[in-house]
Amino acid sequence: MANATPARTIDWPTTLDSLMVGVAHHISNRVAILSGISDLLANNTTIPPAVLQALATEVPKLEEAVRLFRLLPTPDETPEAIEPIRLVHDAIALATLHPGLKNITYTTDGGTNAQPVLVHPVACTHEILMAIVHAATEHHGDSLCISLNTVGDTVVITAGHHTVAAPTLLSARQPTPS
Repeated sequence: MANATPARTIDWPTTLDSLMVGVAHHISNRVAILSGISDLLANNTTIPPAVLQALATEVPKLEEAVRLFRLLPTPDETPEAIEPIRLVHDAIALATLHPGLKNITYTTDGGTNAQPVLVHPVACTHEILMAIVHAATEHHGDSLCISLNTVGDTVVITAGHHTVAAPTLLSARQPTPS
């Protein structure tokens, strides 16, 4: 499913440890804000519009933080058809929570019309994230572009010199020659 070049020097457990710190901090921030809002509501008979707006903003952020947190462990999952840009967006969302990668601006190039890929979504997101981590570490810049290109029946996701290749759903359905 993946092809990484050149050899990677940072492993998944090291990245996971850093991500756990970043995601925990992100969740803690959301919980602290919601706790403060709760305190305000407990002491007021009328709910100020700013408090309602803060609630409307923070609850979806907390839900997203929990969704990203669920992407961290390596699950026992089955292949799914998924839009490759979604995998990239999830990997970027996790990268922005990594303490060492917070100040990098991430952009994507291509792939918005790419065929769905048949992958293990969380495992593929981990591979893309590792490509991003390695590229960001080697790049030492303040921005990183992740590109998606279709090469034959494969979507190739590239960050720096690191690639992750995923077969399209169409190629996975084609009969194999006997």
